[in-house]
This record gives sequence, C-alpha cells and structure tokens, in this order.
Amino acid sequence: MNFVLFAVNSISYGQTVGVVTTDAPDVANDKTLNKGHFRINRTGSTNQALTVNFSLPASASDTPNAAQPANVTNTANTDYTLWVKDAASTNEPTLLANVVARTGSLSFGTNVIALDVEVRPEHDEDLESEGVWLTITSVPNGAIQPSNSTACVAIYDGPRYSIIDLPIGPSEFAVCALKNTGGDLTTMPDIVGYRRDNGCLLSYTTNGYTRLSLDNPSGSSSGYGLGISDDGVMAGYVSGSPEKAVCWAPATNYAPALLASLSSAGNAAAFAISPNAQYIAGYAVNSSSTPHAVRWDTPGSWTLRDLGALGASQTNTSYAYALNNDGRVVGASQGGTNSPSVLRAFRTAAGATSIASSDELRPYINTNIDLGLDGITVSNFVNAATSISSLGAAVGWSDAAVVTSWDAQGQAHGEKQHRALYWGTDGVPVDLGVLPGGNWSEATAINDAVAVQVVGWSRTSWDTNSVVGFISGGPWTTMVSVQDQNLFYGSTNWSLTKPVDINNEGYILGNGNFNGRQASWLLVPLH
Repeated sequence: MNFVLFAVNSISYGQTVGVVTTDAPDVANDKTLNKGHFRINRTGSTNQALTVNFSLPASASDTPNAAQPANVTNTANTDYTLWVKDAASTNEPTLLANVVARTGSLSFGTNVIALDVEVRPEHDEDLESEGVWLTITSVPNGAIQPSNSTACVAIYDGPRYSIIDLPIGPSEFAVCALKNTGGDLTTMPDIVGYRRDNGCLLSYTTNGYTRLSLDNPSGSSSGYGLGISDDGVMAGYVSGSPEKAVCWAPATNYAPALLASLSSAGNAAAFAISPNAQYIAGYAVNSSSTPHAVRWDTPGSWTLRDLGALGASQTNTSYAYALNNDGRVVGASQGGTNSPSVLRAFRTAAGATSIASSDELRPYINTNIDLGLDGITVSNFVNAATSISSLGAAVGWSDAAVVTSWDAQGQAHGEKQHRALYWGTDGVPVDLGVLPGGNWSEATAINDAVAVQVVGWSRTSWDTNSVVGFISGGPWTTMVSVQDQNLFYGSTNWSLTKPVDINNEGYILGNGNFNGRQASWLLVPLH
C-alpha cells in the first residue's frame, strides 16, 4: 500500500509543504504487509536541491492531524528502519536512518520530484500491526500547512516468511535446489529434487505446487535431480553400473540426456548447473579409478572437462559441488598445501580448464590461539566449498581452530570445531559461527541479493541430533535459527533442520520434519 506525502518546493516561489495519505490498509487481515511506504512529492521548480526535515512521533496523541489505519494495535517504537530512493528510479532503496533519534532529513536532488520512503520492520516481536507516523517539521525557506503536515502508515511486525509443505513425499525423497525468479516476488520458483526412484520437478500453479517425475534413461532404475538453472534445465545423476551424469531440459520435454564421463566403467554425477545453463559441475571417475572434479561446457554438446585436482595428480581425489555463470567452480580436492591426503576447499578462476594450486581456500584459524599449546594440528584440517555467488564469494564448511576460553594471563585457548565458512573474493576465511549451545555448523548456499544471504545448518548442543537450519547475512549480522517462530508464519509443528538452497529473491528451500513425518519445505518471503 502506498501513502503520499506532498512537499512543495518553496525555494523559488515560496510555496507551502503539505502531507496527505491516500489509503489505509486493514493489516489485521493482510499478514503479507511487511512494509509501509511514504511518498514525498514536490511541485514547482526542481532546478535546486531541497531538504525536508521530519520527525517520527512516538504515538497517535502526538499527531492529532493524522488518521490511524484500521486495526493498528500498537505504535511502532524503534523496531524499524527507513529506506529512501528517487521514486522514478528502479534502483534499490538505500538506508536512510534508524529511528532511535526519531528525527531526520530527506534530500531532493536537482530535478528529483518525488522520494519514496520505505518503512521496514525488524520482525523481532509477536504478531502485531503497528502504526508509523511521519511529520514534516521544517522546509528551509518554506512553510508547512499545519493541517497536512503528518501521515501514518501501517506495518506488520511479524514473521519474514510463510511456509509451504512441498508435495514430494511420502518416503525416500529430498528437495535439492530452486531457481531464481528474476526479481518477481509474485512468481513461485521451480524446485528440483528426487522421490524414491525418480528425479522430480516441482512447479507452482494456482492450486499450489505439483510434482512431475523425470524419466530415467534405459538401464537406470532411479534418478536424482540436484541442480536447476534459471530457465529450468536440471542436472543430476541416474543409477546403474556405472552411475551416470544426466540433464533434463524443457526444450526436449525433459527427456534424459546422458553426459560424458572420463571412463566407460567409472561413475559420474552432476551436482549443479549454472543459473544461465551454460555449465554443469560434478565429478567423474578417471582411468586411474579416482574421482575428479569435472565441468561440462556448452549446452547441447556438453563438452567434458577434467578439472584435475590440487597438486595436479591423477590420483588426487576432487569433487566440483557448485559453479556460477562465469564457469568458476567450487568444491573439495586432495593435494592441498601441507596436507596432500585430506580434502581442501578450492575455487577456480572464471572459465578455467583446471584446478590450480592457487585455487586452494584456507581453513579458519583464530590467530589468538597458540596452536602448539592447545595441541591443534592444522595439517589434518578438512574443508569444502559448497556454493558460489555470481561475484565469486564462496561458502561451505571447515575444520576450524576457534577460541573456547581465555586464561587469567589473557591467553586464548581453543579447540578444533566444524564451522560454516564464508570466503570473499580475497580468499580470506570468515567463521560464520554456530547457533547458541552448538559446536558444529555447515553453510550450504549463498545468494546474489543486494544484502547477500547464506543458509545452512548448525547444532544447538553437542548432541549430534540437535540440528537446526540457520540464515546469516541480509538483515542479520549473526546467525539466526530458521526455527525461530518469529521468523516464519505458519504451524509450530515444523522442524526445519536442513536448508539446502536460497535464491536471489530470498526463498529458502530445505528438508526436515512436520508433525513427526519427513517433509520438505519452502520459506516464502513476505514482501
């Protein structure tokens, strides 16, 4: 819903500034209204910049001239932020201010005639509708119309997501990846996964998600869909002796197309396909009976490339788990620095035809720890990169040396733990942490949102069964449990244990349990 504030440029002509609202939504019956919008317009000359000063009154009693939207149950305090942009621009809004001070200013640039101000709730409270008032307090060299100086919008301070129970069961199934929707938050993304003996595609209709089973090629009894591109091409593998990499494309009515392998008798599997459907990544067993990371290039012909391994040995094992539109591949490989026998994360250069020694991604080691003092041996640390963004940022997991205590002399002491990691384009490892009480976490996916988000799972205690999904980044500075009932709107009987993917629009896909049964789920952003 849009609310309009009219600010008239008085610098050139001495005109006054007024504020009016044009709508008042009933947010009690609209749980998807997570944001409120003000629009501030100016008329007259726009050949000069204009500053409008405003305040954010604490209650309706401070704003006698503003009508309160229906069913607002509370006055928003400081649990929201303001974002602003030129109303004529298609760019994302930028953060204007938090509202602790309850005052601020808006700046019109030259030739800008309208500003959109977006109110974003923090979503950290119980379900409730709240009113946010904005009052124009002054315009330099101008006047304000007292009867039209204030407007009010309603925001819904509740969960960020609704949840969908995906129709993929009843047994031996999992969802694995979802496509981007091109920024269209009204279009539900297609999903790929598998159920018992077949890969499957989940597509949304007016009646909800429906499941299409993907055919297996002759001689294969079961198939697994693991990756999907933005135009719906899917990649995975099918069973047999050997297992074979395969893709299914809408252009061929999803007929299975086998991908080449490194040896006639060796297994192969495709784990991911790039969003633009130009590359597929996975592994294939070579003539030395060693799994090697591979990439299939060029749709249609799907030329096979053996990416080799760290250390450039035919007998070093490697796997490619994900890739982006540039053909940059991430995964894990033997042959890393000082640890040739263990798997180490790697990230190739764009379009590279092999894994270089410089592609190795380091594990996380807190520099405050005296490794020798605590008996931590880094050479046997294992790590892997499982997802990559369009810009090349990678996430995954790693054995890590983390601080667990400090002694009386100020010396940090630590231990080896299993941690979710983020590697920026500079290759520096960042520990994403664990949920409270836990000592173990893994990151599974990263998206390309304006505020990048990462999903994965973490233990919440040292019990190996206490696994809960998390989201990090975006509005959050630390890891947040997706199980938090303030995060999603729906039944409390869900156990959201393992998120597997997040797309650029913020949809989160995962597997878990509902009412004690195995279930797959989709968290849908409420925008």
